[in-house]
Amino acid sequence: MIYSLESIKQDVNKKNKKNFEQLGGLSMYFYKTSNENFETEKDKVLEKLKEIEDKYTFEEFIPKEITSLGLEKKEFNAPSESEIKLEAENSLKEQKDNEFEKLQNSYSGKFSNLNDKIEDANLEREEDFNDALSNYKSSLKNATNSSIKQGISRSSIYNEALKAIEGEKNSDLKTAESEFNKEMQRLQNELSLLEKQKQNALDAFDISYAIKLENEIEKINNNIAKQQEEVDKYNNNVDKLEEANRKEQEEANLKEQKRIEEKNKELLEQKNKLGETGFINQKQKEKYDVVLNFLMNVPKEVAMEELTKDDYYEKLLGSYYSAIFAKILGRED
Repeated sequence: MIYSLESIKQDVNKKNKKNFEQLGGLSMYFYKTSNENFETEKDKVLEKLKEIEDKYTFEEFIPKEITSLGLEKKEFNAPSESEIKLEAENSLKEQKDNEFEKLQNSYSGKFSNLNDKIEDANLEREEDFNDALSNYKSSLKNATNSSIKQGISRSSIYNEALKAIEGEKNSDLKTAESEFNKEMQRLQNELSLLEKQKQNALDAFDISYAIKLENEIEKINNNIAKQQEEVDKYNNNVDKLEEANRKEQEEANLKEQKRIEEKNKELLEQKNKLGETGFINQKQKEKYDVVLNFLMNVPKEVAMEELTKDDYYEKLLGSYYSAIFAKILGRED
């Protein structure tokens, strides 16, 4: 009687089920449930089979999309000249106000002292005038009384005395006025000098402030330039990283394309040399060797159960399935 491979597989399955309570079935069960290496080794076999399949498969090169690192550049908006000047002025405002107030207070005291001297000169002039008029009245009174006593009130002597008294009064008033004018001229000169000194001080203050403002603006501009330099440096580094990333991906694509082209070329040469059937048989033979080596190193019952539980190995090995089935079935263990 001639048996087909399918009928043999069915008989083996029936035998395994029938003998499960017997030693062989139990050995298979305990082996697969207690030996952790079985699944590990099977995973290795499946990986090798995949590698073989990949080895004999023509590949299509599909370049990977070039992706960005997603690095964001920094932005730096430098302030305008007017904004920089305003910032500099604000930073110097307190110092400027304090120094200006100090300068004003200094000259305010000097002008106050000088105005006090001018007022004193006016008071002194008024006093001198009053003294001259008082002396004049007193002298006139004394001269009149004396002339009356002497009976010469209508004489030339009395008239000459009056002229002398009048002259003395005028002389005193003139002297007082002259002294006042001299003092006022001196004080006016001192006032003019003080005003000039104050103006010079204000001019010097303005010049000093202008220099400080210029230095502060330069300081701010230097800081802005430094910030801009740091931002530019960071952004340049982002460009370099992105460029390096793009180049790396392009090179990886080119490398993968070259690998696939070389692999496909070798496979085509093999296929042309062996023919379609020979090419497939060579692949299946490599799979056969891997599966056979795996199943020959496990108990026969386990090997048969693994080989016949579904159609995985039959599809995997094609025409070599019968050979490996017979090989395992023919074991005497």
